[in-house]
Amino acid sequence: MTSKAACRDGKRAKVVLPNGDTYLGEWKDDLMHGKGLYTSNRNHYLYEGDFKSGKRDGYGVKRTDLTTKHTLDRGKTTVFTSGHGVKFYDKNGTSVYDGEWQHGKRSGWGRMTYADGSIYEGEWENDDRNGRGLLLLPNQDRYEGEWENDLKHGDGTFYYMSKGQCYKGVWKDGTPKCGELIDIERDVAVDSTKYPIPELTLKEPNGVLREAREFLMS
Repeated sequence: MTSKAACRDGKRAKVVLPNGDTYLGEWKDDLMHGKGLYTSNRNHYLYEGDFKSGKRDGYGVKRTDLTTKHTLDRGKTTVFTSGHGVKFYDKNGTSVYDGEWQHGKRSGWGRMTYADGSIYEGEWENDDRNGRGLLLLPNQDRYEGEWENDLKHGDGTFYYMSKGQCYKGVWKDGTPKCGELIDIERDVAVDSTKYPIPELTLKEPNGVLREAREFLMS
């Protein structure tokens, strides 16, 4: 009768590998196979995703140069990270963040691509858009300016490229409050307004805007 050495199969608890790295996840024929979390303490990276026959294969996320701490809670792995990393928010890879993290939250400079095709690149704090950043929409409209608590807030410019207009001024809690609206590239806009914006003149336009800004942001 021939004996066969026992092999690791199925989901196993965290295993310390001979090189000092760790693996938590599924096995087949004594090889990493299926879903798993691989942490390299020597090379300072973490990979969470699909494995096949002992190698990374399929959908997954690799984070590099991270300080990581992971705990097991009712069979689920929670990862707290600081540094630079990439996270996918859907299996199709259409919603992804690539940037800086602090304690598991987007903080610092980062680029977020959303499922609808919108892209935000700029500053983050505590998982919200905070600071200066650019938001590019699928129709090529874009906002460049300040953010607070995930909303447009402060000085900012919105280019309504589809309508051939541009607003530059003050925003508060996501809403334009006071500023200048002008026509831009109306001849190539796909949905331009019927009439151009009439020119209005004030004796001291800069002073009016400055006073309005101070009142709104006080």
